[in-house]
Amino acid sequence: MTSADFAGTPVPGGRWKYFTAIWVLLSVVAAIFSVGMPLTSGPDEPAHFVKAAAVVRGELSGTPSKDGTVFQVPAYVAYTPAQTCTAYNAEATGNCAPVTPEPTGLIMEGTTTAGSYNPVYYAIIGWPSLLLNDQAGLYAMRIVSGIVASALLALGFMMLRTWQRRLLPMLGALIAITPMVLYLNGIVNPSSLEVAGSFAAFVALLSIIIDRRPSLLTERMIILTVGAALACSTRSISPLWVALLLLVPLLLLSGRALLDLVRQRAVWIGISVVVLAAASGLAWTVLSSSLTLADPQNPGSTIYANVGASPAFGFVKMIMLSVNIGQQMIGILGWFDTLLPLVVYFLFSALIGALGITAAVILRGRRAVMALALFAVLIIGPAVVQAIYITGGGFIWQGRYTLPLFVCAILGVAALVSETWTSIDLRLARRLSALVGAIWVASQLLSFLQALRRYTVGASGSYTLVFTGPAWTPPLGSATLVAVMLIALSLIAYLSLRKSAVVVTERVSA
Repeated sequence: MTSADFAGTPVPGGRWKYFTAIWVLLSVVAAIFSVGMPLTSGPDEPAHFVKAAAVVRGELSGTPSKDGTVFQVPAYVAYTPAQTCTAYNAEATGNCAPVTPEPTGLIMEGTTTAGSYNPVYYAIIGWPSLLLNDQAGLYAMRIVSGIVASALLALGFMMLRTWQRRLLPMLGALIAITPMVLYLNGIVNPSSLEVAGSFAAFVALLSIIIDRRPSLLTERMIILTVGAALACSTRSISPLWVALLLLVPLLLLSGRALLDLVRQRAVWIGISVVVLAAASGLAWTVLSSSLTLADPQNPGSTIYANVGASPAFGFVKMIMLSVNIGQQMIGILGWFDTLLPLVVYFLFSALIGALGITAAVILRGRRAVMALALFAVLIIGPAVVQAIYITGGGFIWQGRYTLPLFVCAILGVAALVSETWTSIDLRLARRLSALVGAIWVASQLLSFLQALRRYTVGASGSYTLVFTGPAWTPPLGSATLVAVMLIALSLIAYLSLRKSAVVVTERVSA
């Protein structure tokens, strides 16, 4: 179908009210993680705290040292590397951290291993440290990071809601938003912005290709441009991921349709901005030497496993660890020290497997090609990158590095299945919505409860003691956080799936 076929289709009303509601709810979920987890319990979080506080004070480079890059930051920020007693120790509770210095406004040296990272994310989330001079500034940075990432995720959900056949894409989006995605939104880590920005940009492009209403083209291109530009400014590899994610959906278009699309003024302006953002990100990577390979003679470098191994070894190792990487993308919280309940891995794996099998059975033509391309990008892309890097830098890969590809691949396959499977019975659609929605809410809640247990009573502690006798108590208390989390998750699932099944039936009967 062409854009002309959609020209008479009305623009759905209330989509920005829906966006606001989902944004608020996702921000609430992120804020609950922010206050429910001890400060510095996120992976490499002290390094990101120091980097953010330095960037908003105008320090972009710092001074290299044998332990990392040294910046001048507030004392309570500089002290965070000394508070990582919970890292790698699943039985250590949040009260093990030493007391931070009293607020004095003192500026002192703080060391970070993120000194050469792109400053964009840190400029966005670091400003609370200019207003607050105690740990409240750290919590505020977490919350701001969650609000920004949640806005981008909510934009993706809002665009899916404008689709005329949206049930399966909405279900795919819920499956893609794993516990790891929501957890990253609650801590200070640039991966949260990378994932959310990639998701928003990818959904925008799919919306432009699949649901071609001319009246929404400019709006979607603006979202695509903002999401892609922010994602490109997070990690060194991000421009490559964004490029791949924005190229694969174009496989759905014929040559003429692609040419007609890029001739649109909003499209080529957006492409230009994204290219400039990607070039800027790459320039920062090169000029800051943030991809400097591990080297004992390089101050602040980290020596990883398998330094000196061949690219073939790195490639094969990544492929062999695909299941482990997949587990990390569903969720291993903290510093790889907090496994989720086994039932969560089982349920998410079952949903992903069911989606994959359905796609393999019914997709044909261009849609099958795009699905295969998404799978190849997800599996082969990281393996190739790690193979290139391993000889000089060692094996560095973590599941969250692949998470932007995973989130978009799941959503993309669900969208392709939706465009092929056009005869879903209304009762089946409603049951599917209820089942997936319930699994998503239960899995997310269990994941948060597991994290609470790990930091309040230790990984082997009693769930009862989380509420009755915790060694560490999060702000607002565990019971309140769990109750609010349940309400927020349930509302997200309800608002996302409400009336989606009815739209499917109406589209099919038309």
